[in-house]
Amino acid sequence: MLLLLLAEDPAHYVLIGSGSGLAPYRAMLPEFAYRTAGTDLRVTIVMGVRSPREAFCLHAFTRPTAVYPLRRHLHVRYSRELPTSPKRGEGRGYAQERSPALDLSPSYTMAYLCGNPGMIDAAAG
Repeated sequence: MLLLLLAEDPAHYVLIGSGSGLAPYRAMLPEFAYRTAGTDLRVTIVMGVRSPREAFCLHAFTRPTAVYPLRRHLHVRYSRELPTSPKRGEGRGYAQERSPALDLSPSYTMAYLCGNPGMIDAAAG
């Protein structure tokens, strides 16, 4: 899979992924960190997993990068089992259900979707 970022950034990137669909986004974090340095560019990541055990790469999306700080907002949606002490941005549901509350507009938002086909269809529809 090849993911390309736009040459000219929108004001807001939204990355919605379920399960292993988050892997490409993890690889994009250093580039996002570089692009957001000194700008108002926002990056919102919506992670959909069944349970806390499946949020295996959560640390990659929450820790600051070494060279550039990354302005990002993380939302984790758990479809089956919530953590015992949910943190800010964590809740029950599916990744695609979070999208209406993300302030999406074609004029300033670029959204990427990666995950199972049902999630893609629901988020895009």
